[in-house]
Amino acid sequence: MAQLKSVAVAELLLDQANFRTPRQRSQLAAVEAMISTSPDRFWALVESILDDGYLQTENIIVLSQDDGSLVVREGNRRVAALKLIQGQLSAKKLNVPEHIVDAIAALSEEWLRDNDRVPCAVFPPRDAKKVDRIVRLAHGKGEKAGRDQWNAVARARHNRDEAGASEPALDLLEQYLASAKNLPMHLRSAWAAIFPLTVLEEAMKRTAPRLGLGSARALATAYPNLKNAKHRASLEAIIFDIGSKELGYEQLRSTREDYGIKYGLPALEEKTQESGGSARAGGTAGGGDSASQKGDRGDGSTGAGAKGTGQDRGKEAGSDEETDNGKPAASSTSDPRAVVSAMKAFVPKGTNREKVVTLKGEIERMNITRTPHAFLFVLRSMFEISAKAYCADHPDPNGPKAVDAQGNDRKLVEVLRDVAEHMIKLPNGKKNQAVQKRLHGALTELATPESLLSVTSMNQLVHHPTFTVTPREAASRFFNVFPLLQAMNE
Repeated sequence: MAQLKSVAVAELLLDQANFRTPRQRSQLAAVEAMISTSPDRFWALVESILDDGYLQTENIIVLSQDDGSLVVREGNRRVAALKLIQGQLSAKKLNVPEHIVDAIAALSEEWLRDNDRVPCAVFPPRDAKKVDRIVRLAHGKGEKAGRDQWNAVARARHNRDEAGASEPALDLLEQYLASAKNLPMHLRSAWAAIFPLTVLEEAMKRTAPRLGLGSARALATAYPNLKNAKHRASLEAIIFDIGSKELGYEQLRSTREDYGIKYGLPALEEKTQESGGSARAGGTAGGGDSASQKGDRGDGSTGAGAKGTGQDRGKEAGSDEETDNGKPAASSTSDPRAVVSAMKAFVPKGTNREKVVTLKGEIERMNITRTPHAFLFVLRSMFEISAKAYCADHPDPNGPKAVDAQGNDRKLVEVLRDVAEHMIKLPNGKKNQAVQKRLHGALTELATPESLLSVTSMNQLVHHPTFTVTPREAASRFFNVFPLLQAMNE
């Protein structure tokens, strides 16, 4: 019979024979295996606990050993995350992402005290077979027999109905399903459960000002009673194409072709007011009107709370706006999709850039959220090739050199430093302050040993068995180094 009690995290031992991985030799190795198997899920769990604290909604399943030790059989990731946060595991040995290290350091003593114990169901040694059956039922019956993941619509509905958050995209979708004139009946029930809601959010932000409305919330409120019948027809056509996967981020964010022309939307300068709301120039509506506009809601994550839904989506949703230095606005620099957008706008020029163009195309086709490590390998290759091409473009004695006097390749960081100095130095010997400012962040990022895209870290990606990165980190660091990549290929 299990005993239900609160147990200190420090007293719990991780299961070194966890079925997800081969048997591990130590507690630290068990955590390394968890991270290497699914780094995105592990770091997302750590971030969730850091944001909201440990939500004691389920008991950790623990099997007591003959020597009195307590081994976790179900809930190892949660306990490992808490051990890391509580300082019981070495952050340095686990190569914890920098932003998580900073967040842990900022925790208060009160927070640490409030989260140093977890509810457990502790089974005696004689119940080992019963515990094994519990674990097998939870994880071993296959995805369809296990816990079903919540998609974007389900999370938004929970966020709105239970947490009271504003979800204008969901509101608009439900209104559309109830009143749309262009929707076959068989799609109404299907789209009520599964729909690209984040794409609809993006479309609402970009469409609202063109209809004279100040925000996505105003658009959701006005529909279906838009004063202009043509506007309603245009909006319904947009929603239908999003559901049919005919309209996505690429078309909405394109700077080469206006998506609104296809749907008969008025240009911003031609807009008429549907309500008292105001619209600002550009492709998005002003004003933060919902939790939905504040972040990304990928369909692959799980959870029943606001985490991963309204509260943190803006950290990853982003936009295509740019600042004066050519870098995307701060709101987009942690969004892997913004990396793809930046690459699509990047046009390498000059000789010996054929492979740069090829690799650029590969990054455009990548899902960086799923493959951050592959993205970094390709990005590193682009820097290597671009640096050599730039050196070949400037063969004068004072130009940068890709090889040393013996004909051996120089270290990339040294070549990049020389390339940057060559770009910054004017013919009169003075420095071009604008170029220096543009490239400063890139050189700092690439030369700092602890930096994600440094030579040291890139070597770790190849040689270190547990060195991992998150998609958000990869995107953020990319925008630090991107100006140098652009400059080498202009």
